[in-house]
Amino acid sequence: MSYLFAGSSRFHRHDRKETPEPASRHLADETAPVAEFSGSAELSIVGASDIDPLGLARDPQLLNDIDFVVQEALQKKTSDILASCGNLYYRIDGKMVPQGPAPGLVDSILQLRPDLILRLADVSGSGAEDFALEICGRRFRVNVYRARGTLNAALRPVPTEAPPASALGIEQRLLDRVLQTKQGLILVTGPTGSGKSTTVNCLVDYINQHRACHILTTEDPIEFVYTPKKAAIEQREVGADVNSFEEAIRSAMRENPDVIVVGEIRDYATLKAGLQAAETGHLVFGTLHTRRVASTISRAITIAPGPEREDVRGALVNSLLMVVCQLLLPRANGGRVACREIMVATAAILNLIREKNEAAIPSELSLNRKALGTMEYNQALKILLDEGAITQTTYDEYRDNQKSITHA
Repeated sequence: MSYLFAGSSRFHRHDRKETPEPASRHLADETAPVAEFSGSAELSIVGASDIDPLGLARDPQLLNDIDFVVQEALQKKTSDILASCGNLYYRIDGKMVPQGPAPGLVDSILQLRPDLILRLADVSGSGAEDFALEICGRRFRVNVYRARGTLNAALRPVPTEAPPASALGIEQRLLDRVLQTKQGLILVTGPTGSGKSTTVNCLVDYINQHRACHILTTEDPIEFVYTPKKAAIEQREVGADVNSFEEAIRSAMRENPDVIVVGEIRDYATLKAGLQAAETGHLVFGTLHTRRVASTISRAITIAPGPEREDVRGALVNSLLMVVCQLLLPRANGGRVACREIMVATAAILNLIREKNEAAIPSELSLNRKALGTMEYNQALKILLDEGAITQTTYDEYRDNQKSITHA
């Protein structure tokens, strides 16, 4: 028997289950409303009158106040806030809506993190800083960056709790498969702003709700904050708690986890560490910026140096469990809806990977829709059309339209 201390609770491990002992205090579940998960689509600019047809005036100085901006943006169901070259924009339903001049907004943000000012001013540095902030009781992922000598900022609200699977269009059998899986690699992929983090949060929190285990995440930065339920959970932040994703995964192997969550697989070292963790008895979640299952497999292999690629291919055949590729599309009645290509690793698919025939994977996905819940991209798109979730125009635009997908 071993003991694990997490926050204010102590857990003892017995037969690979985490059982909470009484604690002096417990984290309360968040009760704030669940926000729709955010994402970016094609960059299109519309006039402010499209959102505010009456042209209701507000004091322009308010746009320099981050508290006011955050409250207004959330009220308008904004997925992203952008302070660019002294101007403020909200992304609403995928469209960037100008709000007016806001030359002091970035200064207002940096007042909350004054330790970053000198680092951003250092021209020998990266010129950008990623971090999380809590503003007006709501958590945001923030990036402040230099462009042509000025500081700009992009902010994205993080859901206060993991959205339920039904709200994200995730089928119960996919959740059941994730819950029953104890070892291997699950990849959630898609372009920037496609809701990858939200989907991972949903899947991981489902495990948290239903399985007594130990979950260890590494993120850059920490976005959604989990409340331990049946599981013991720790969240580590790159730059604050650990130097890199790779280092976090390697140290996790000595920290008794059942589930390891990697915020982003950025390089070969991180991928290699994740594959090793998956092959040694852990369930590993990771994300990539790929758009289809076949390209995900190819990317995972080509990220490695030439001599190592066959080793990666073999490791994928041994450990890959599932790939979920998603893209956010305009919903017919407003908002956004996810279109997902889903792969469950069958003997036939693993054989295609082994034989370097990833191009044949989409056909295999179409065949297993009823039996396994797999889904090919165009098949998923047609289902959304038939259900009325997207319009015929959206279907025609995104069906096999690589240009639209690239800019989504």
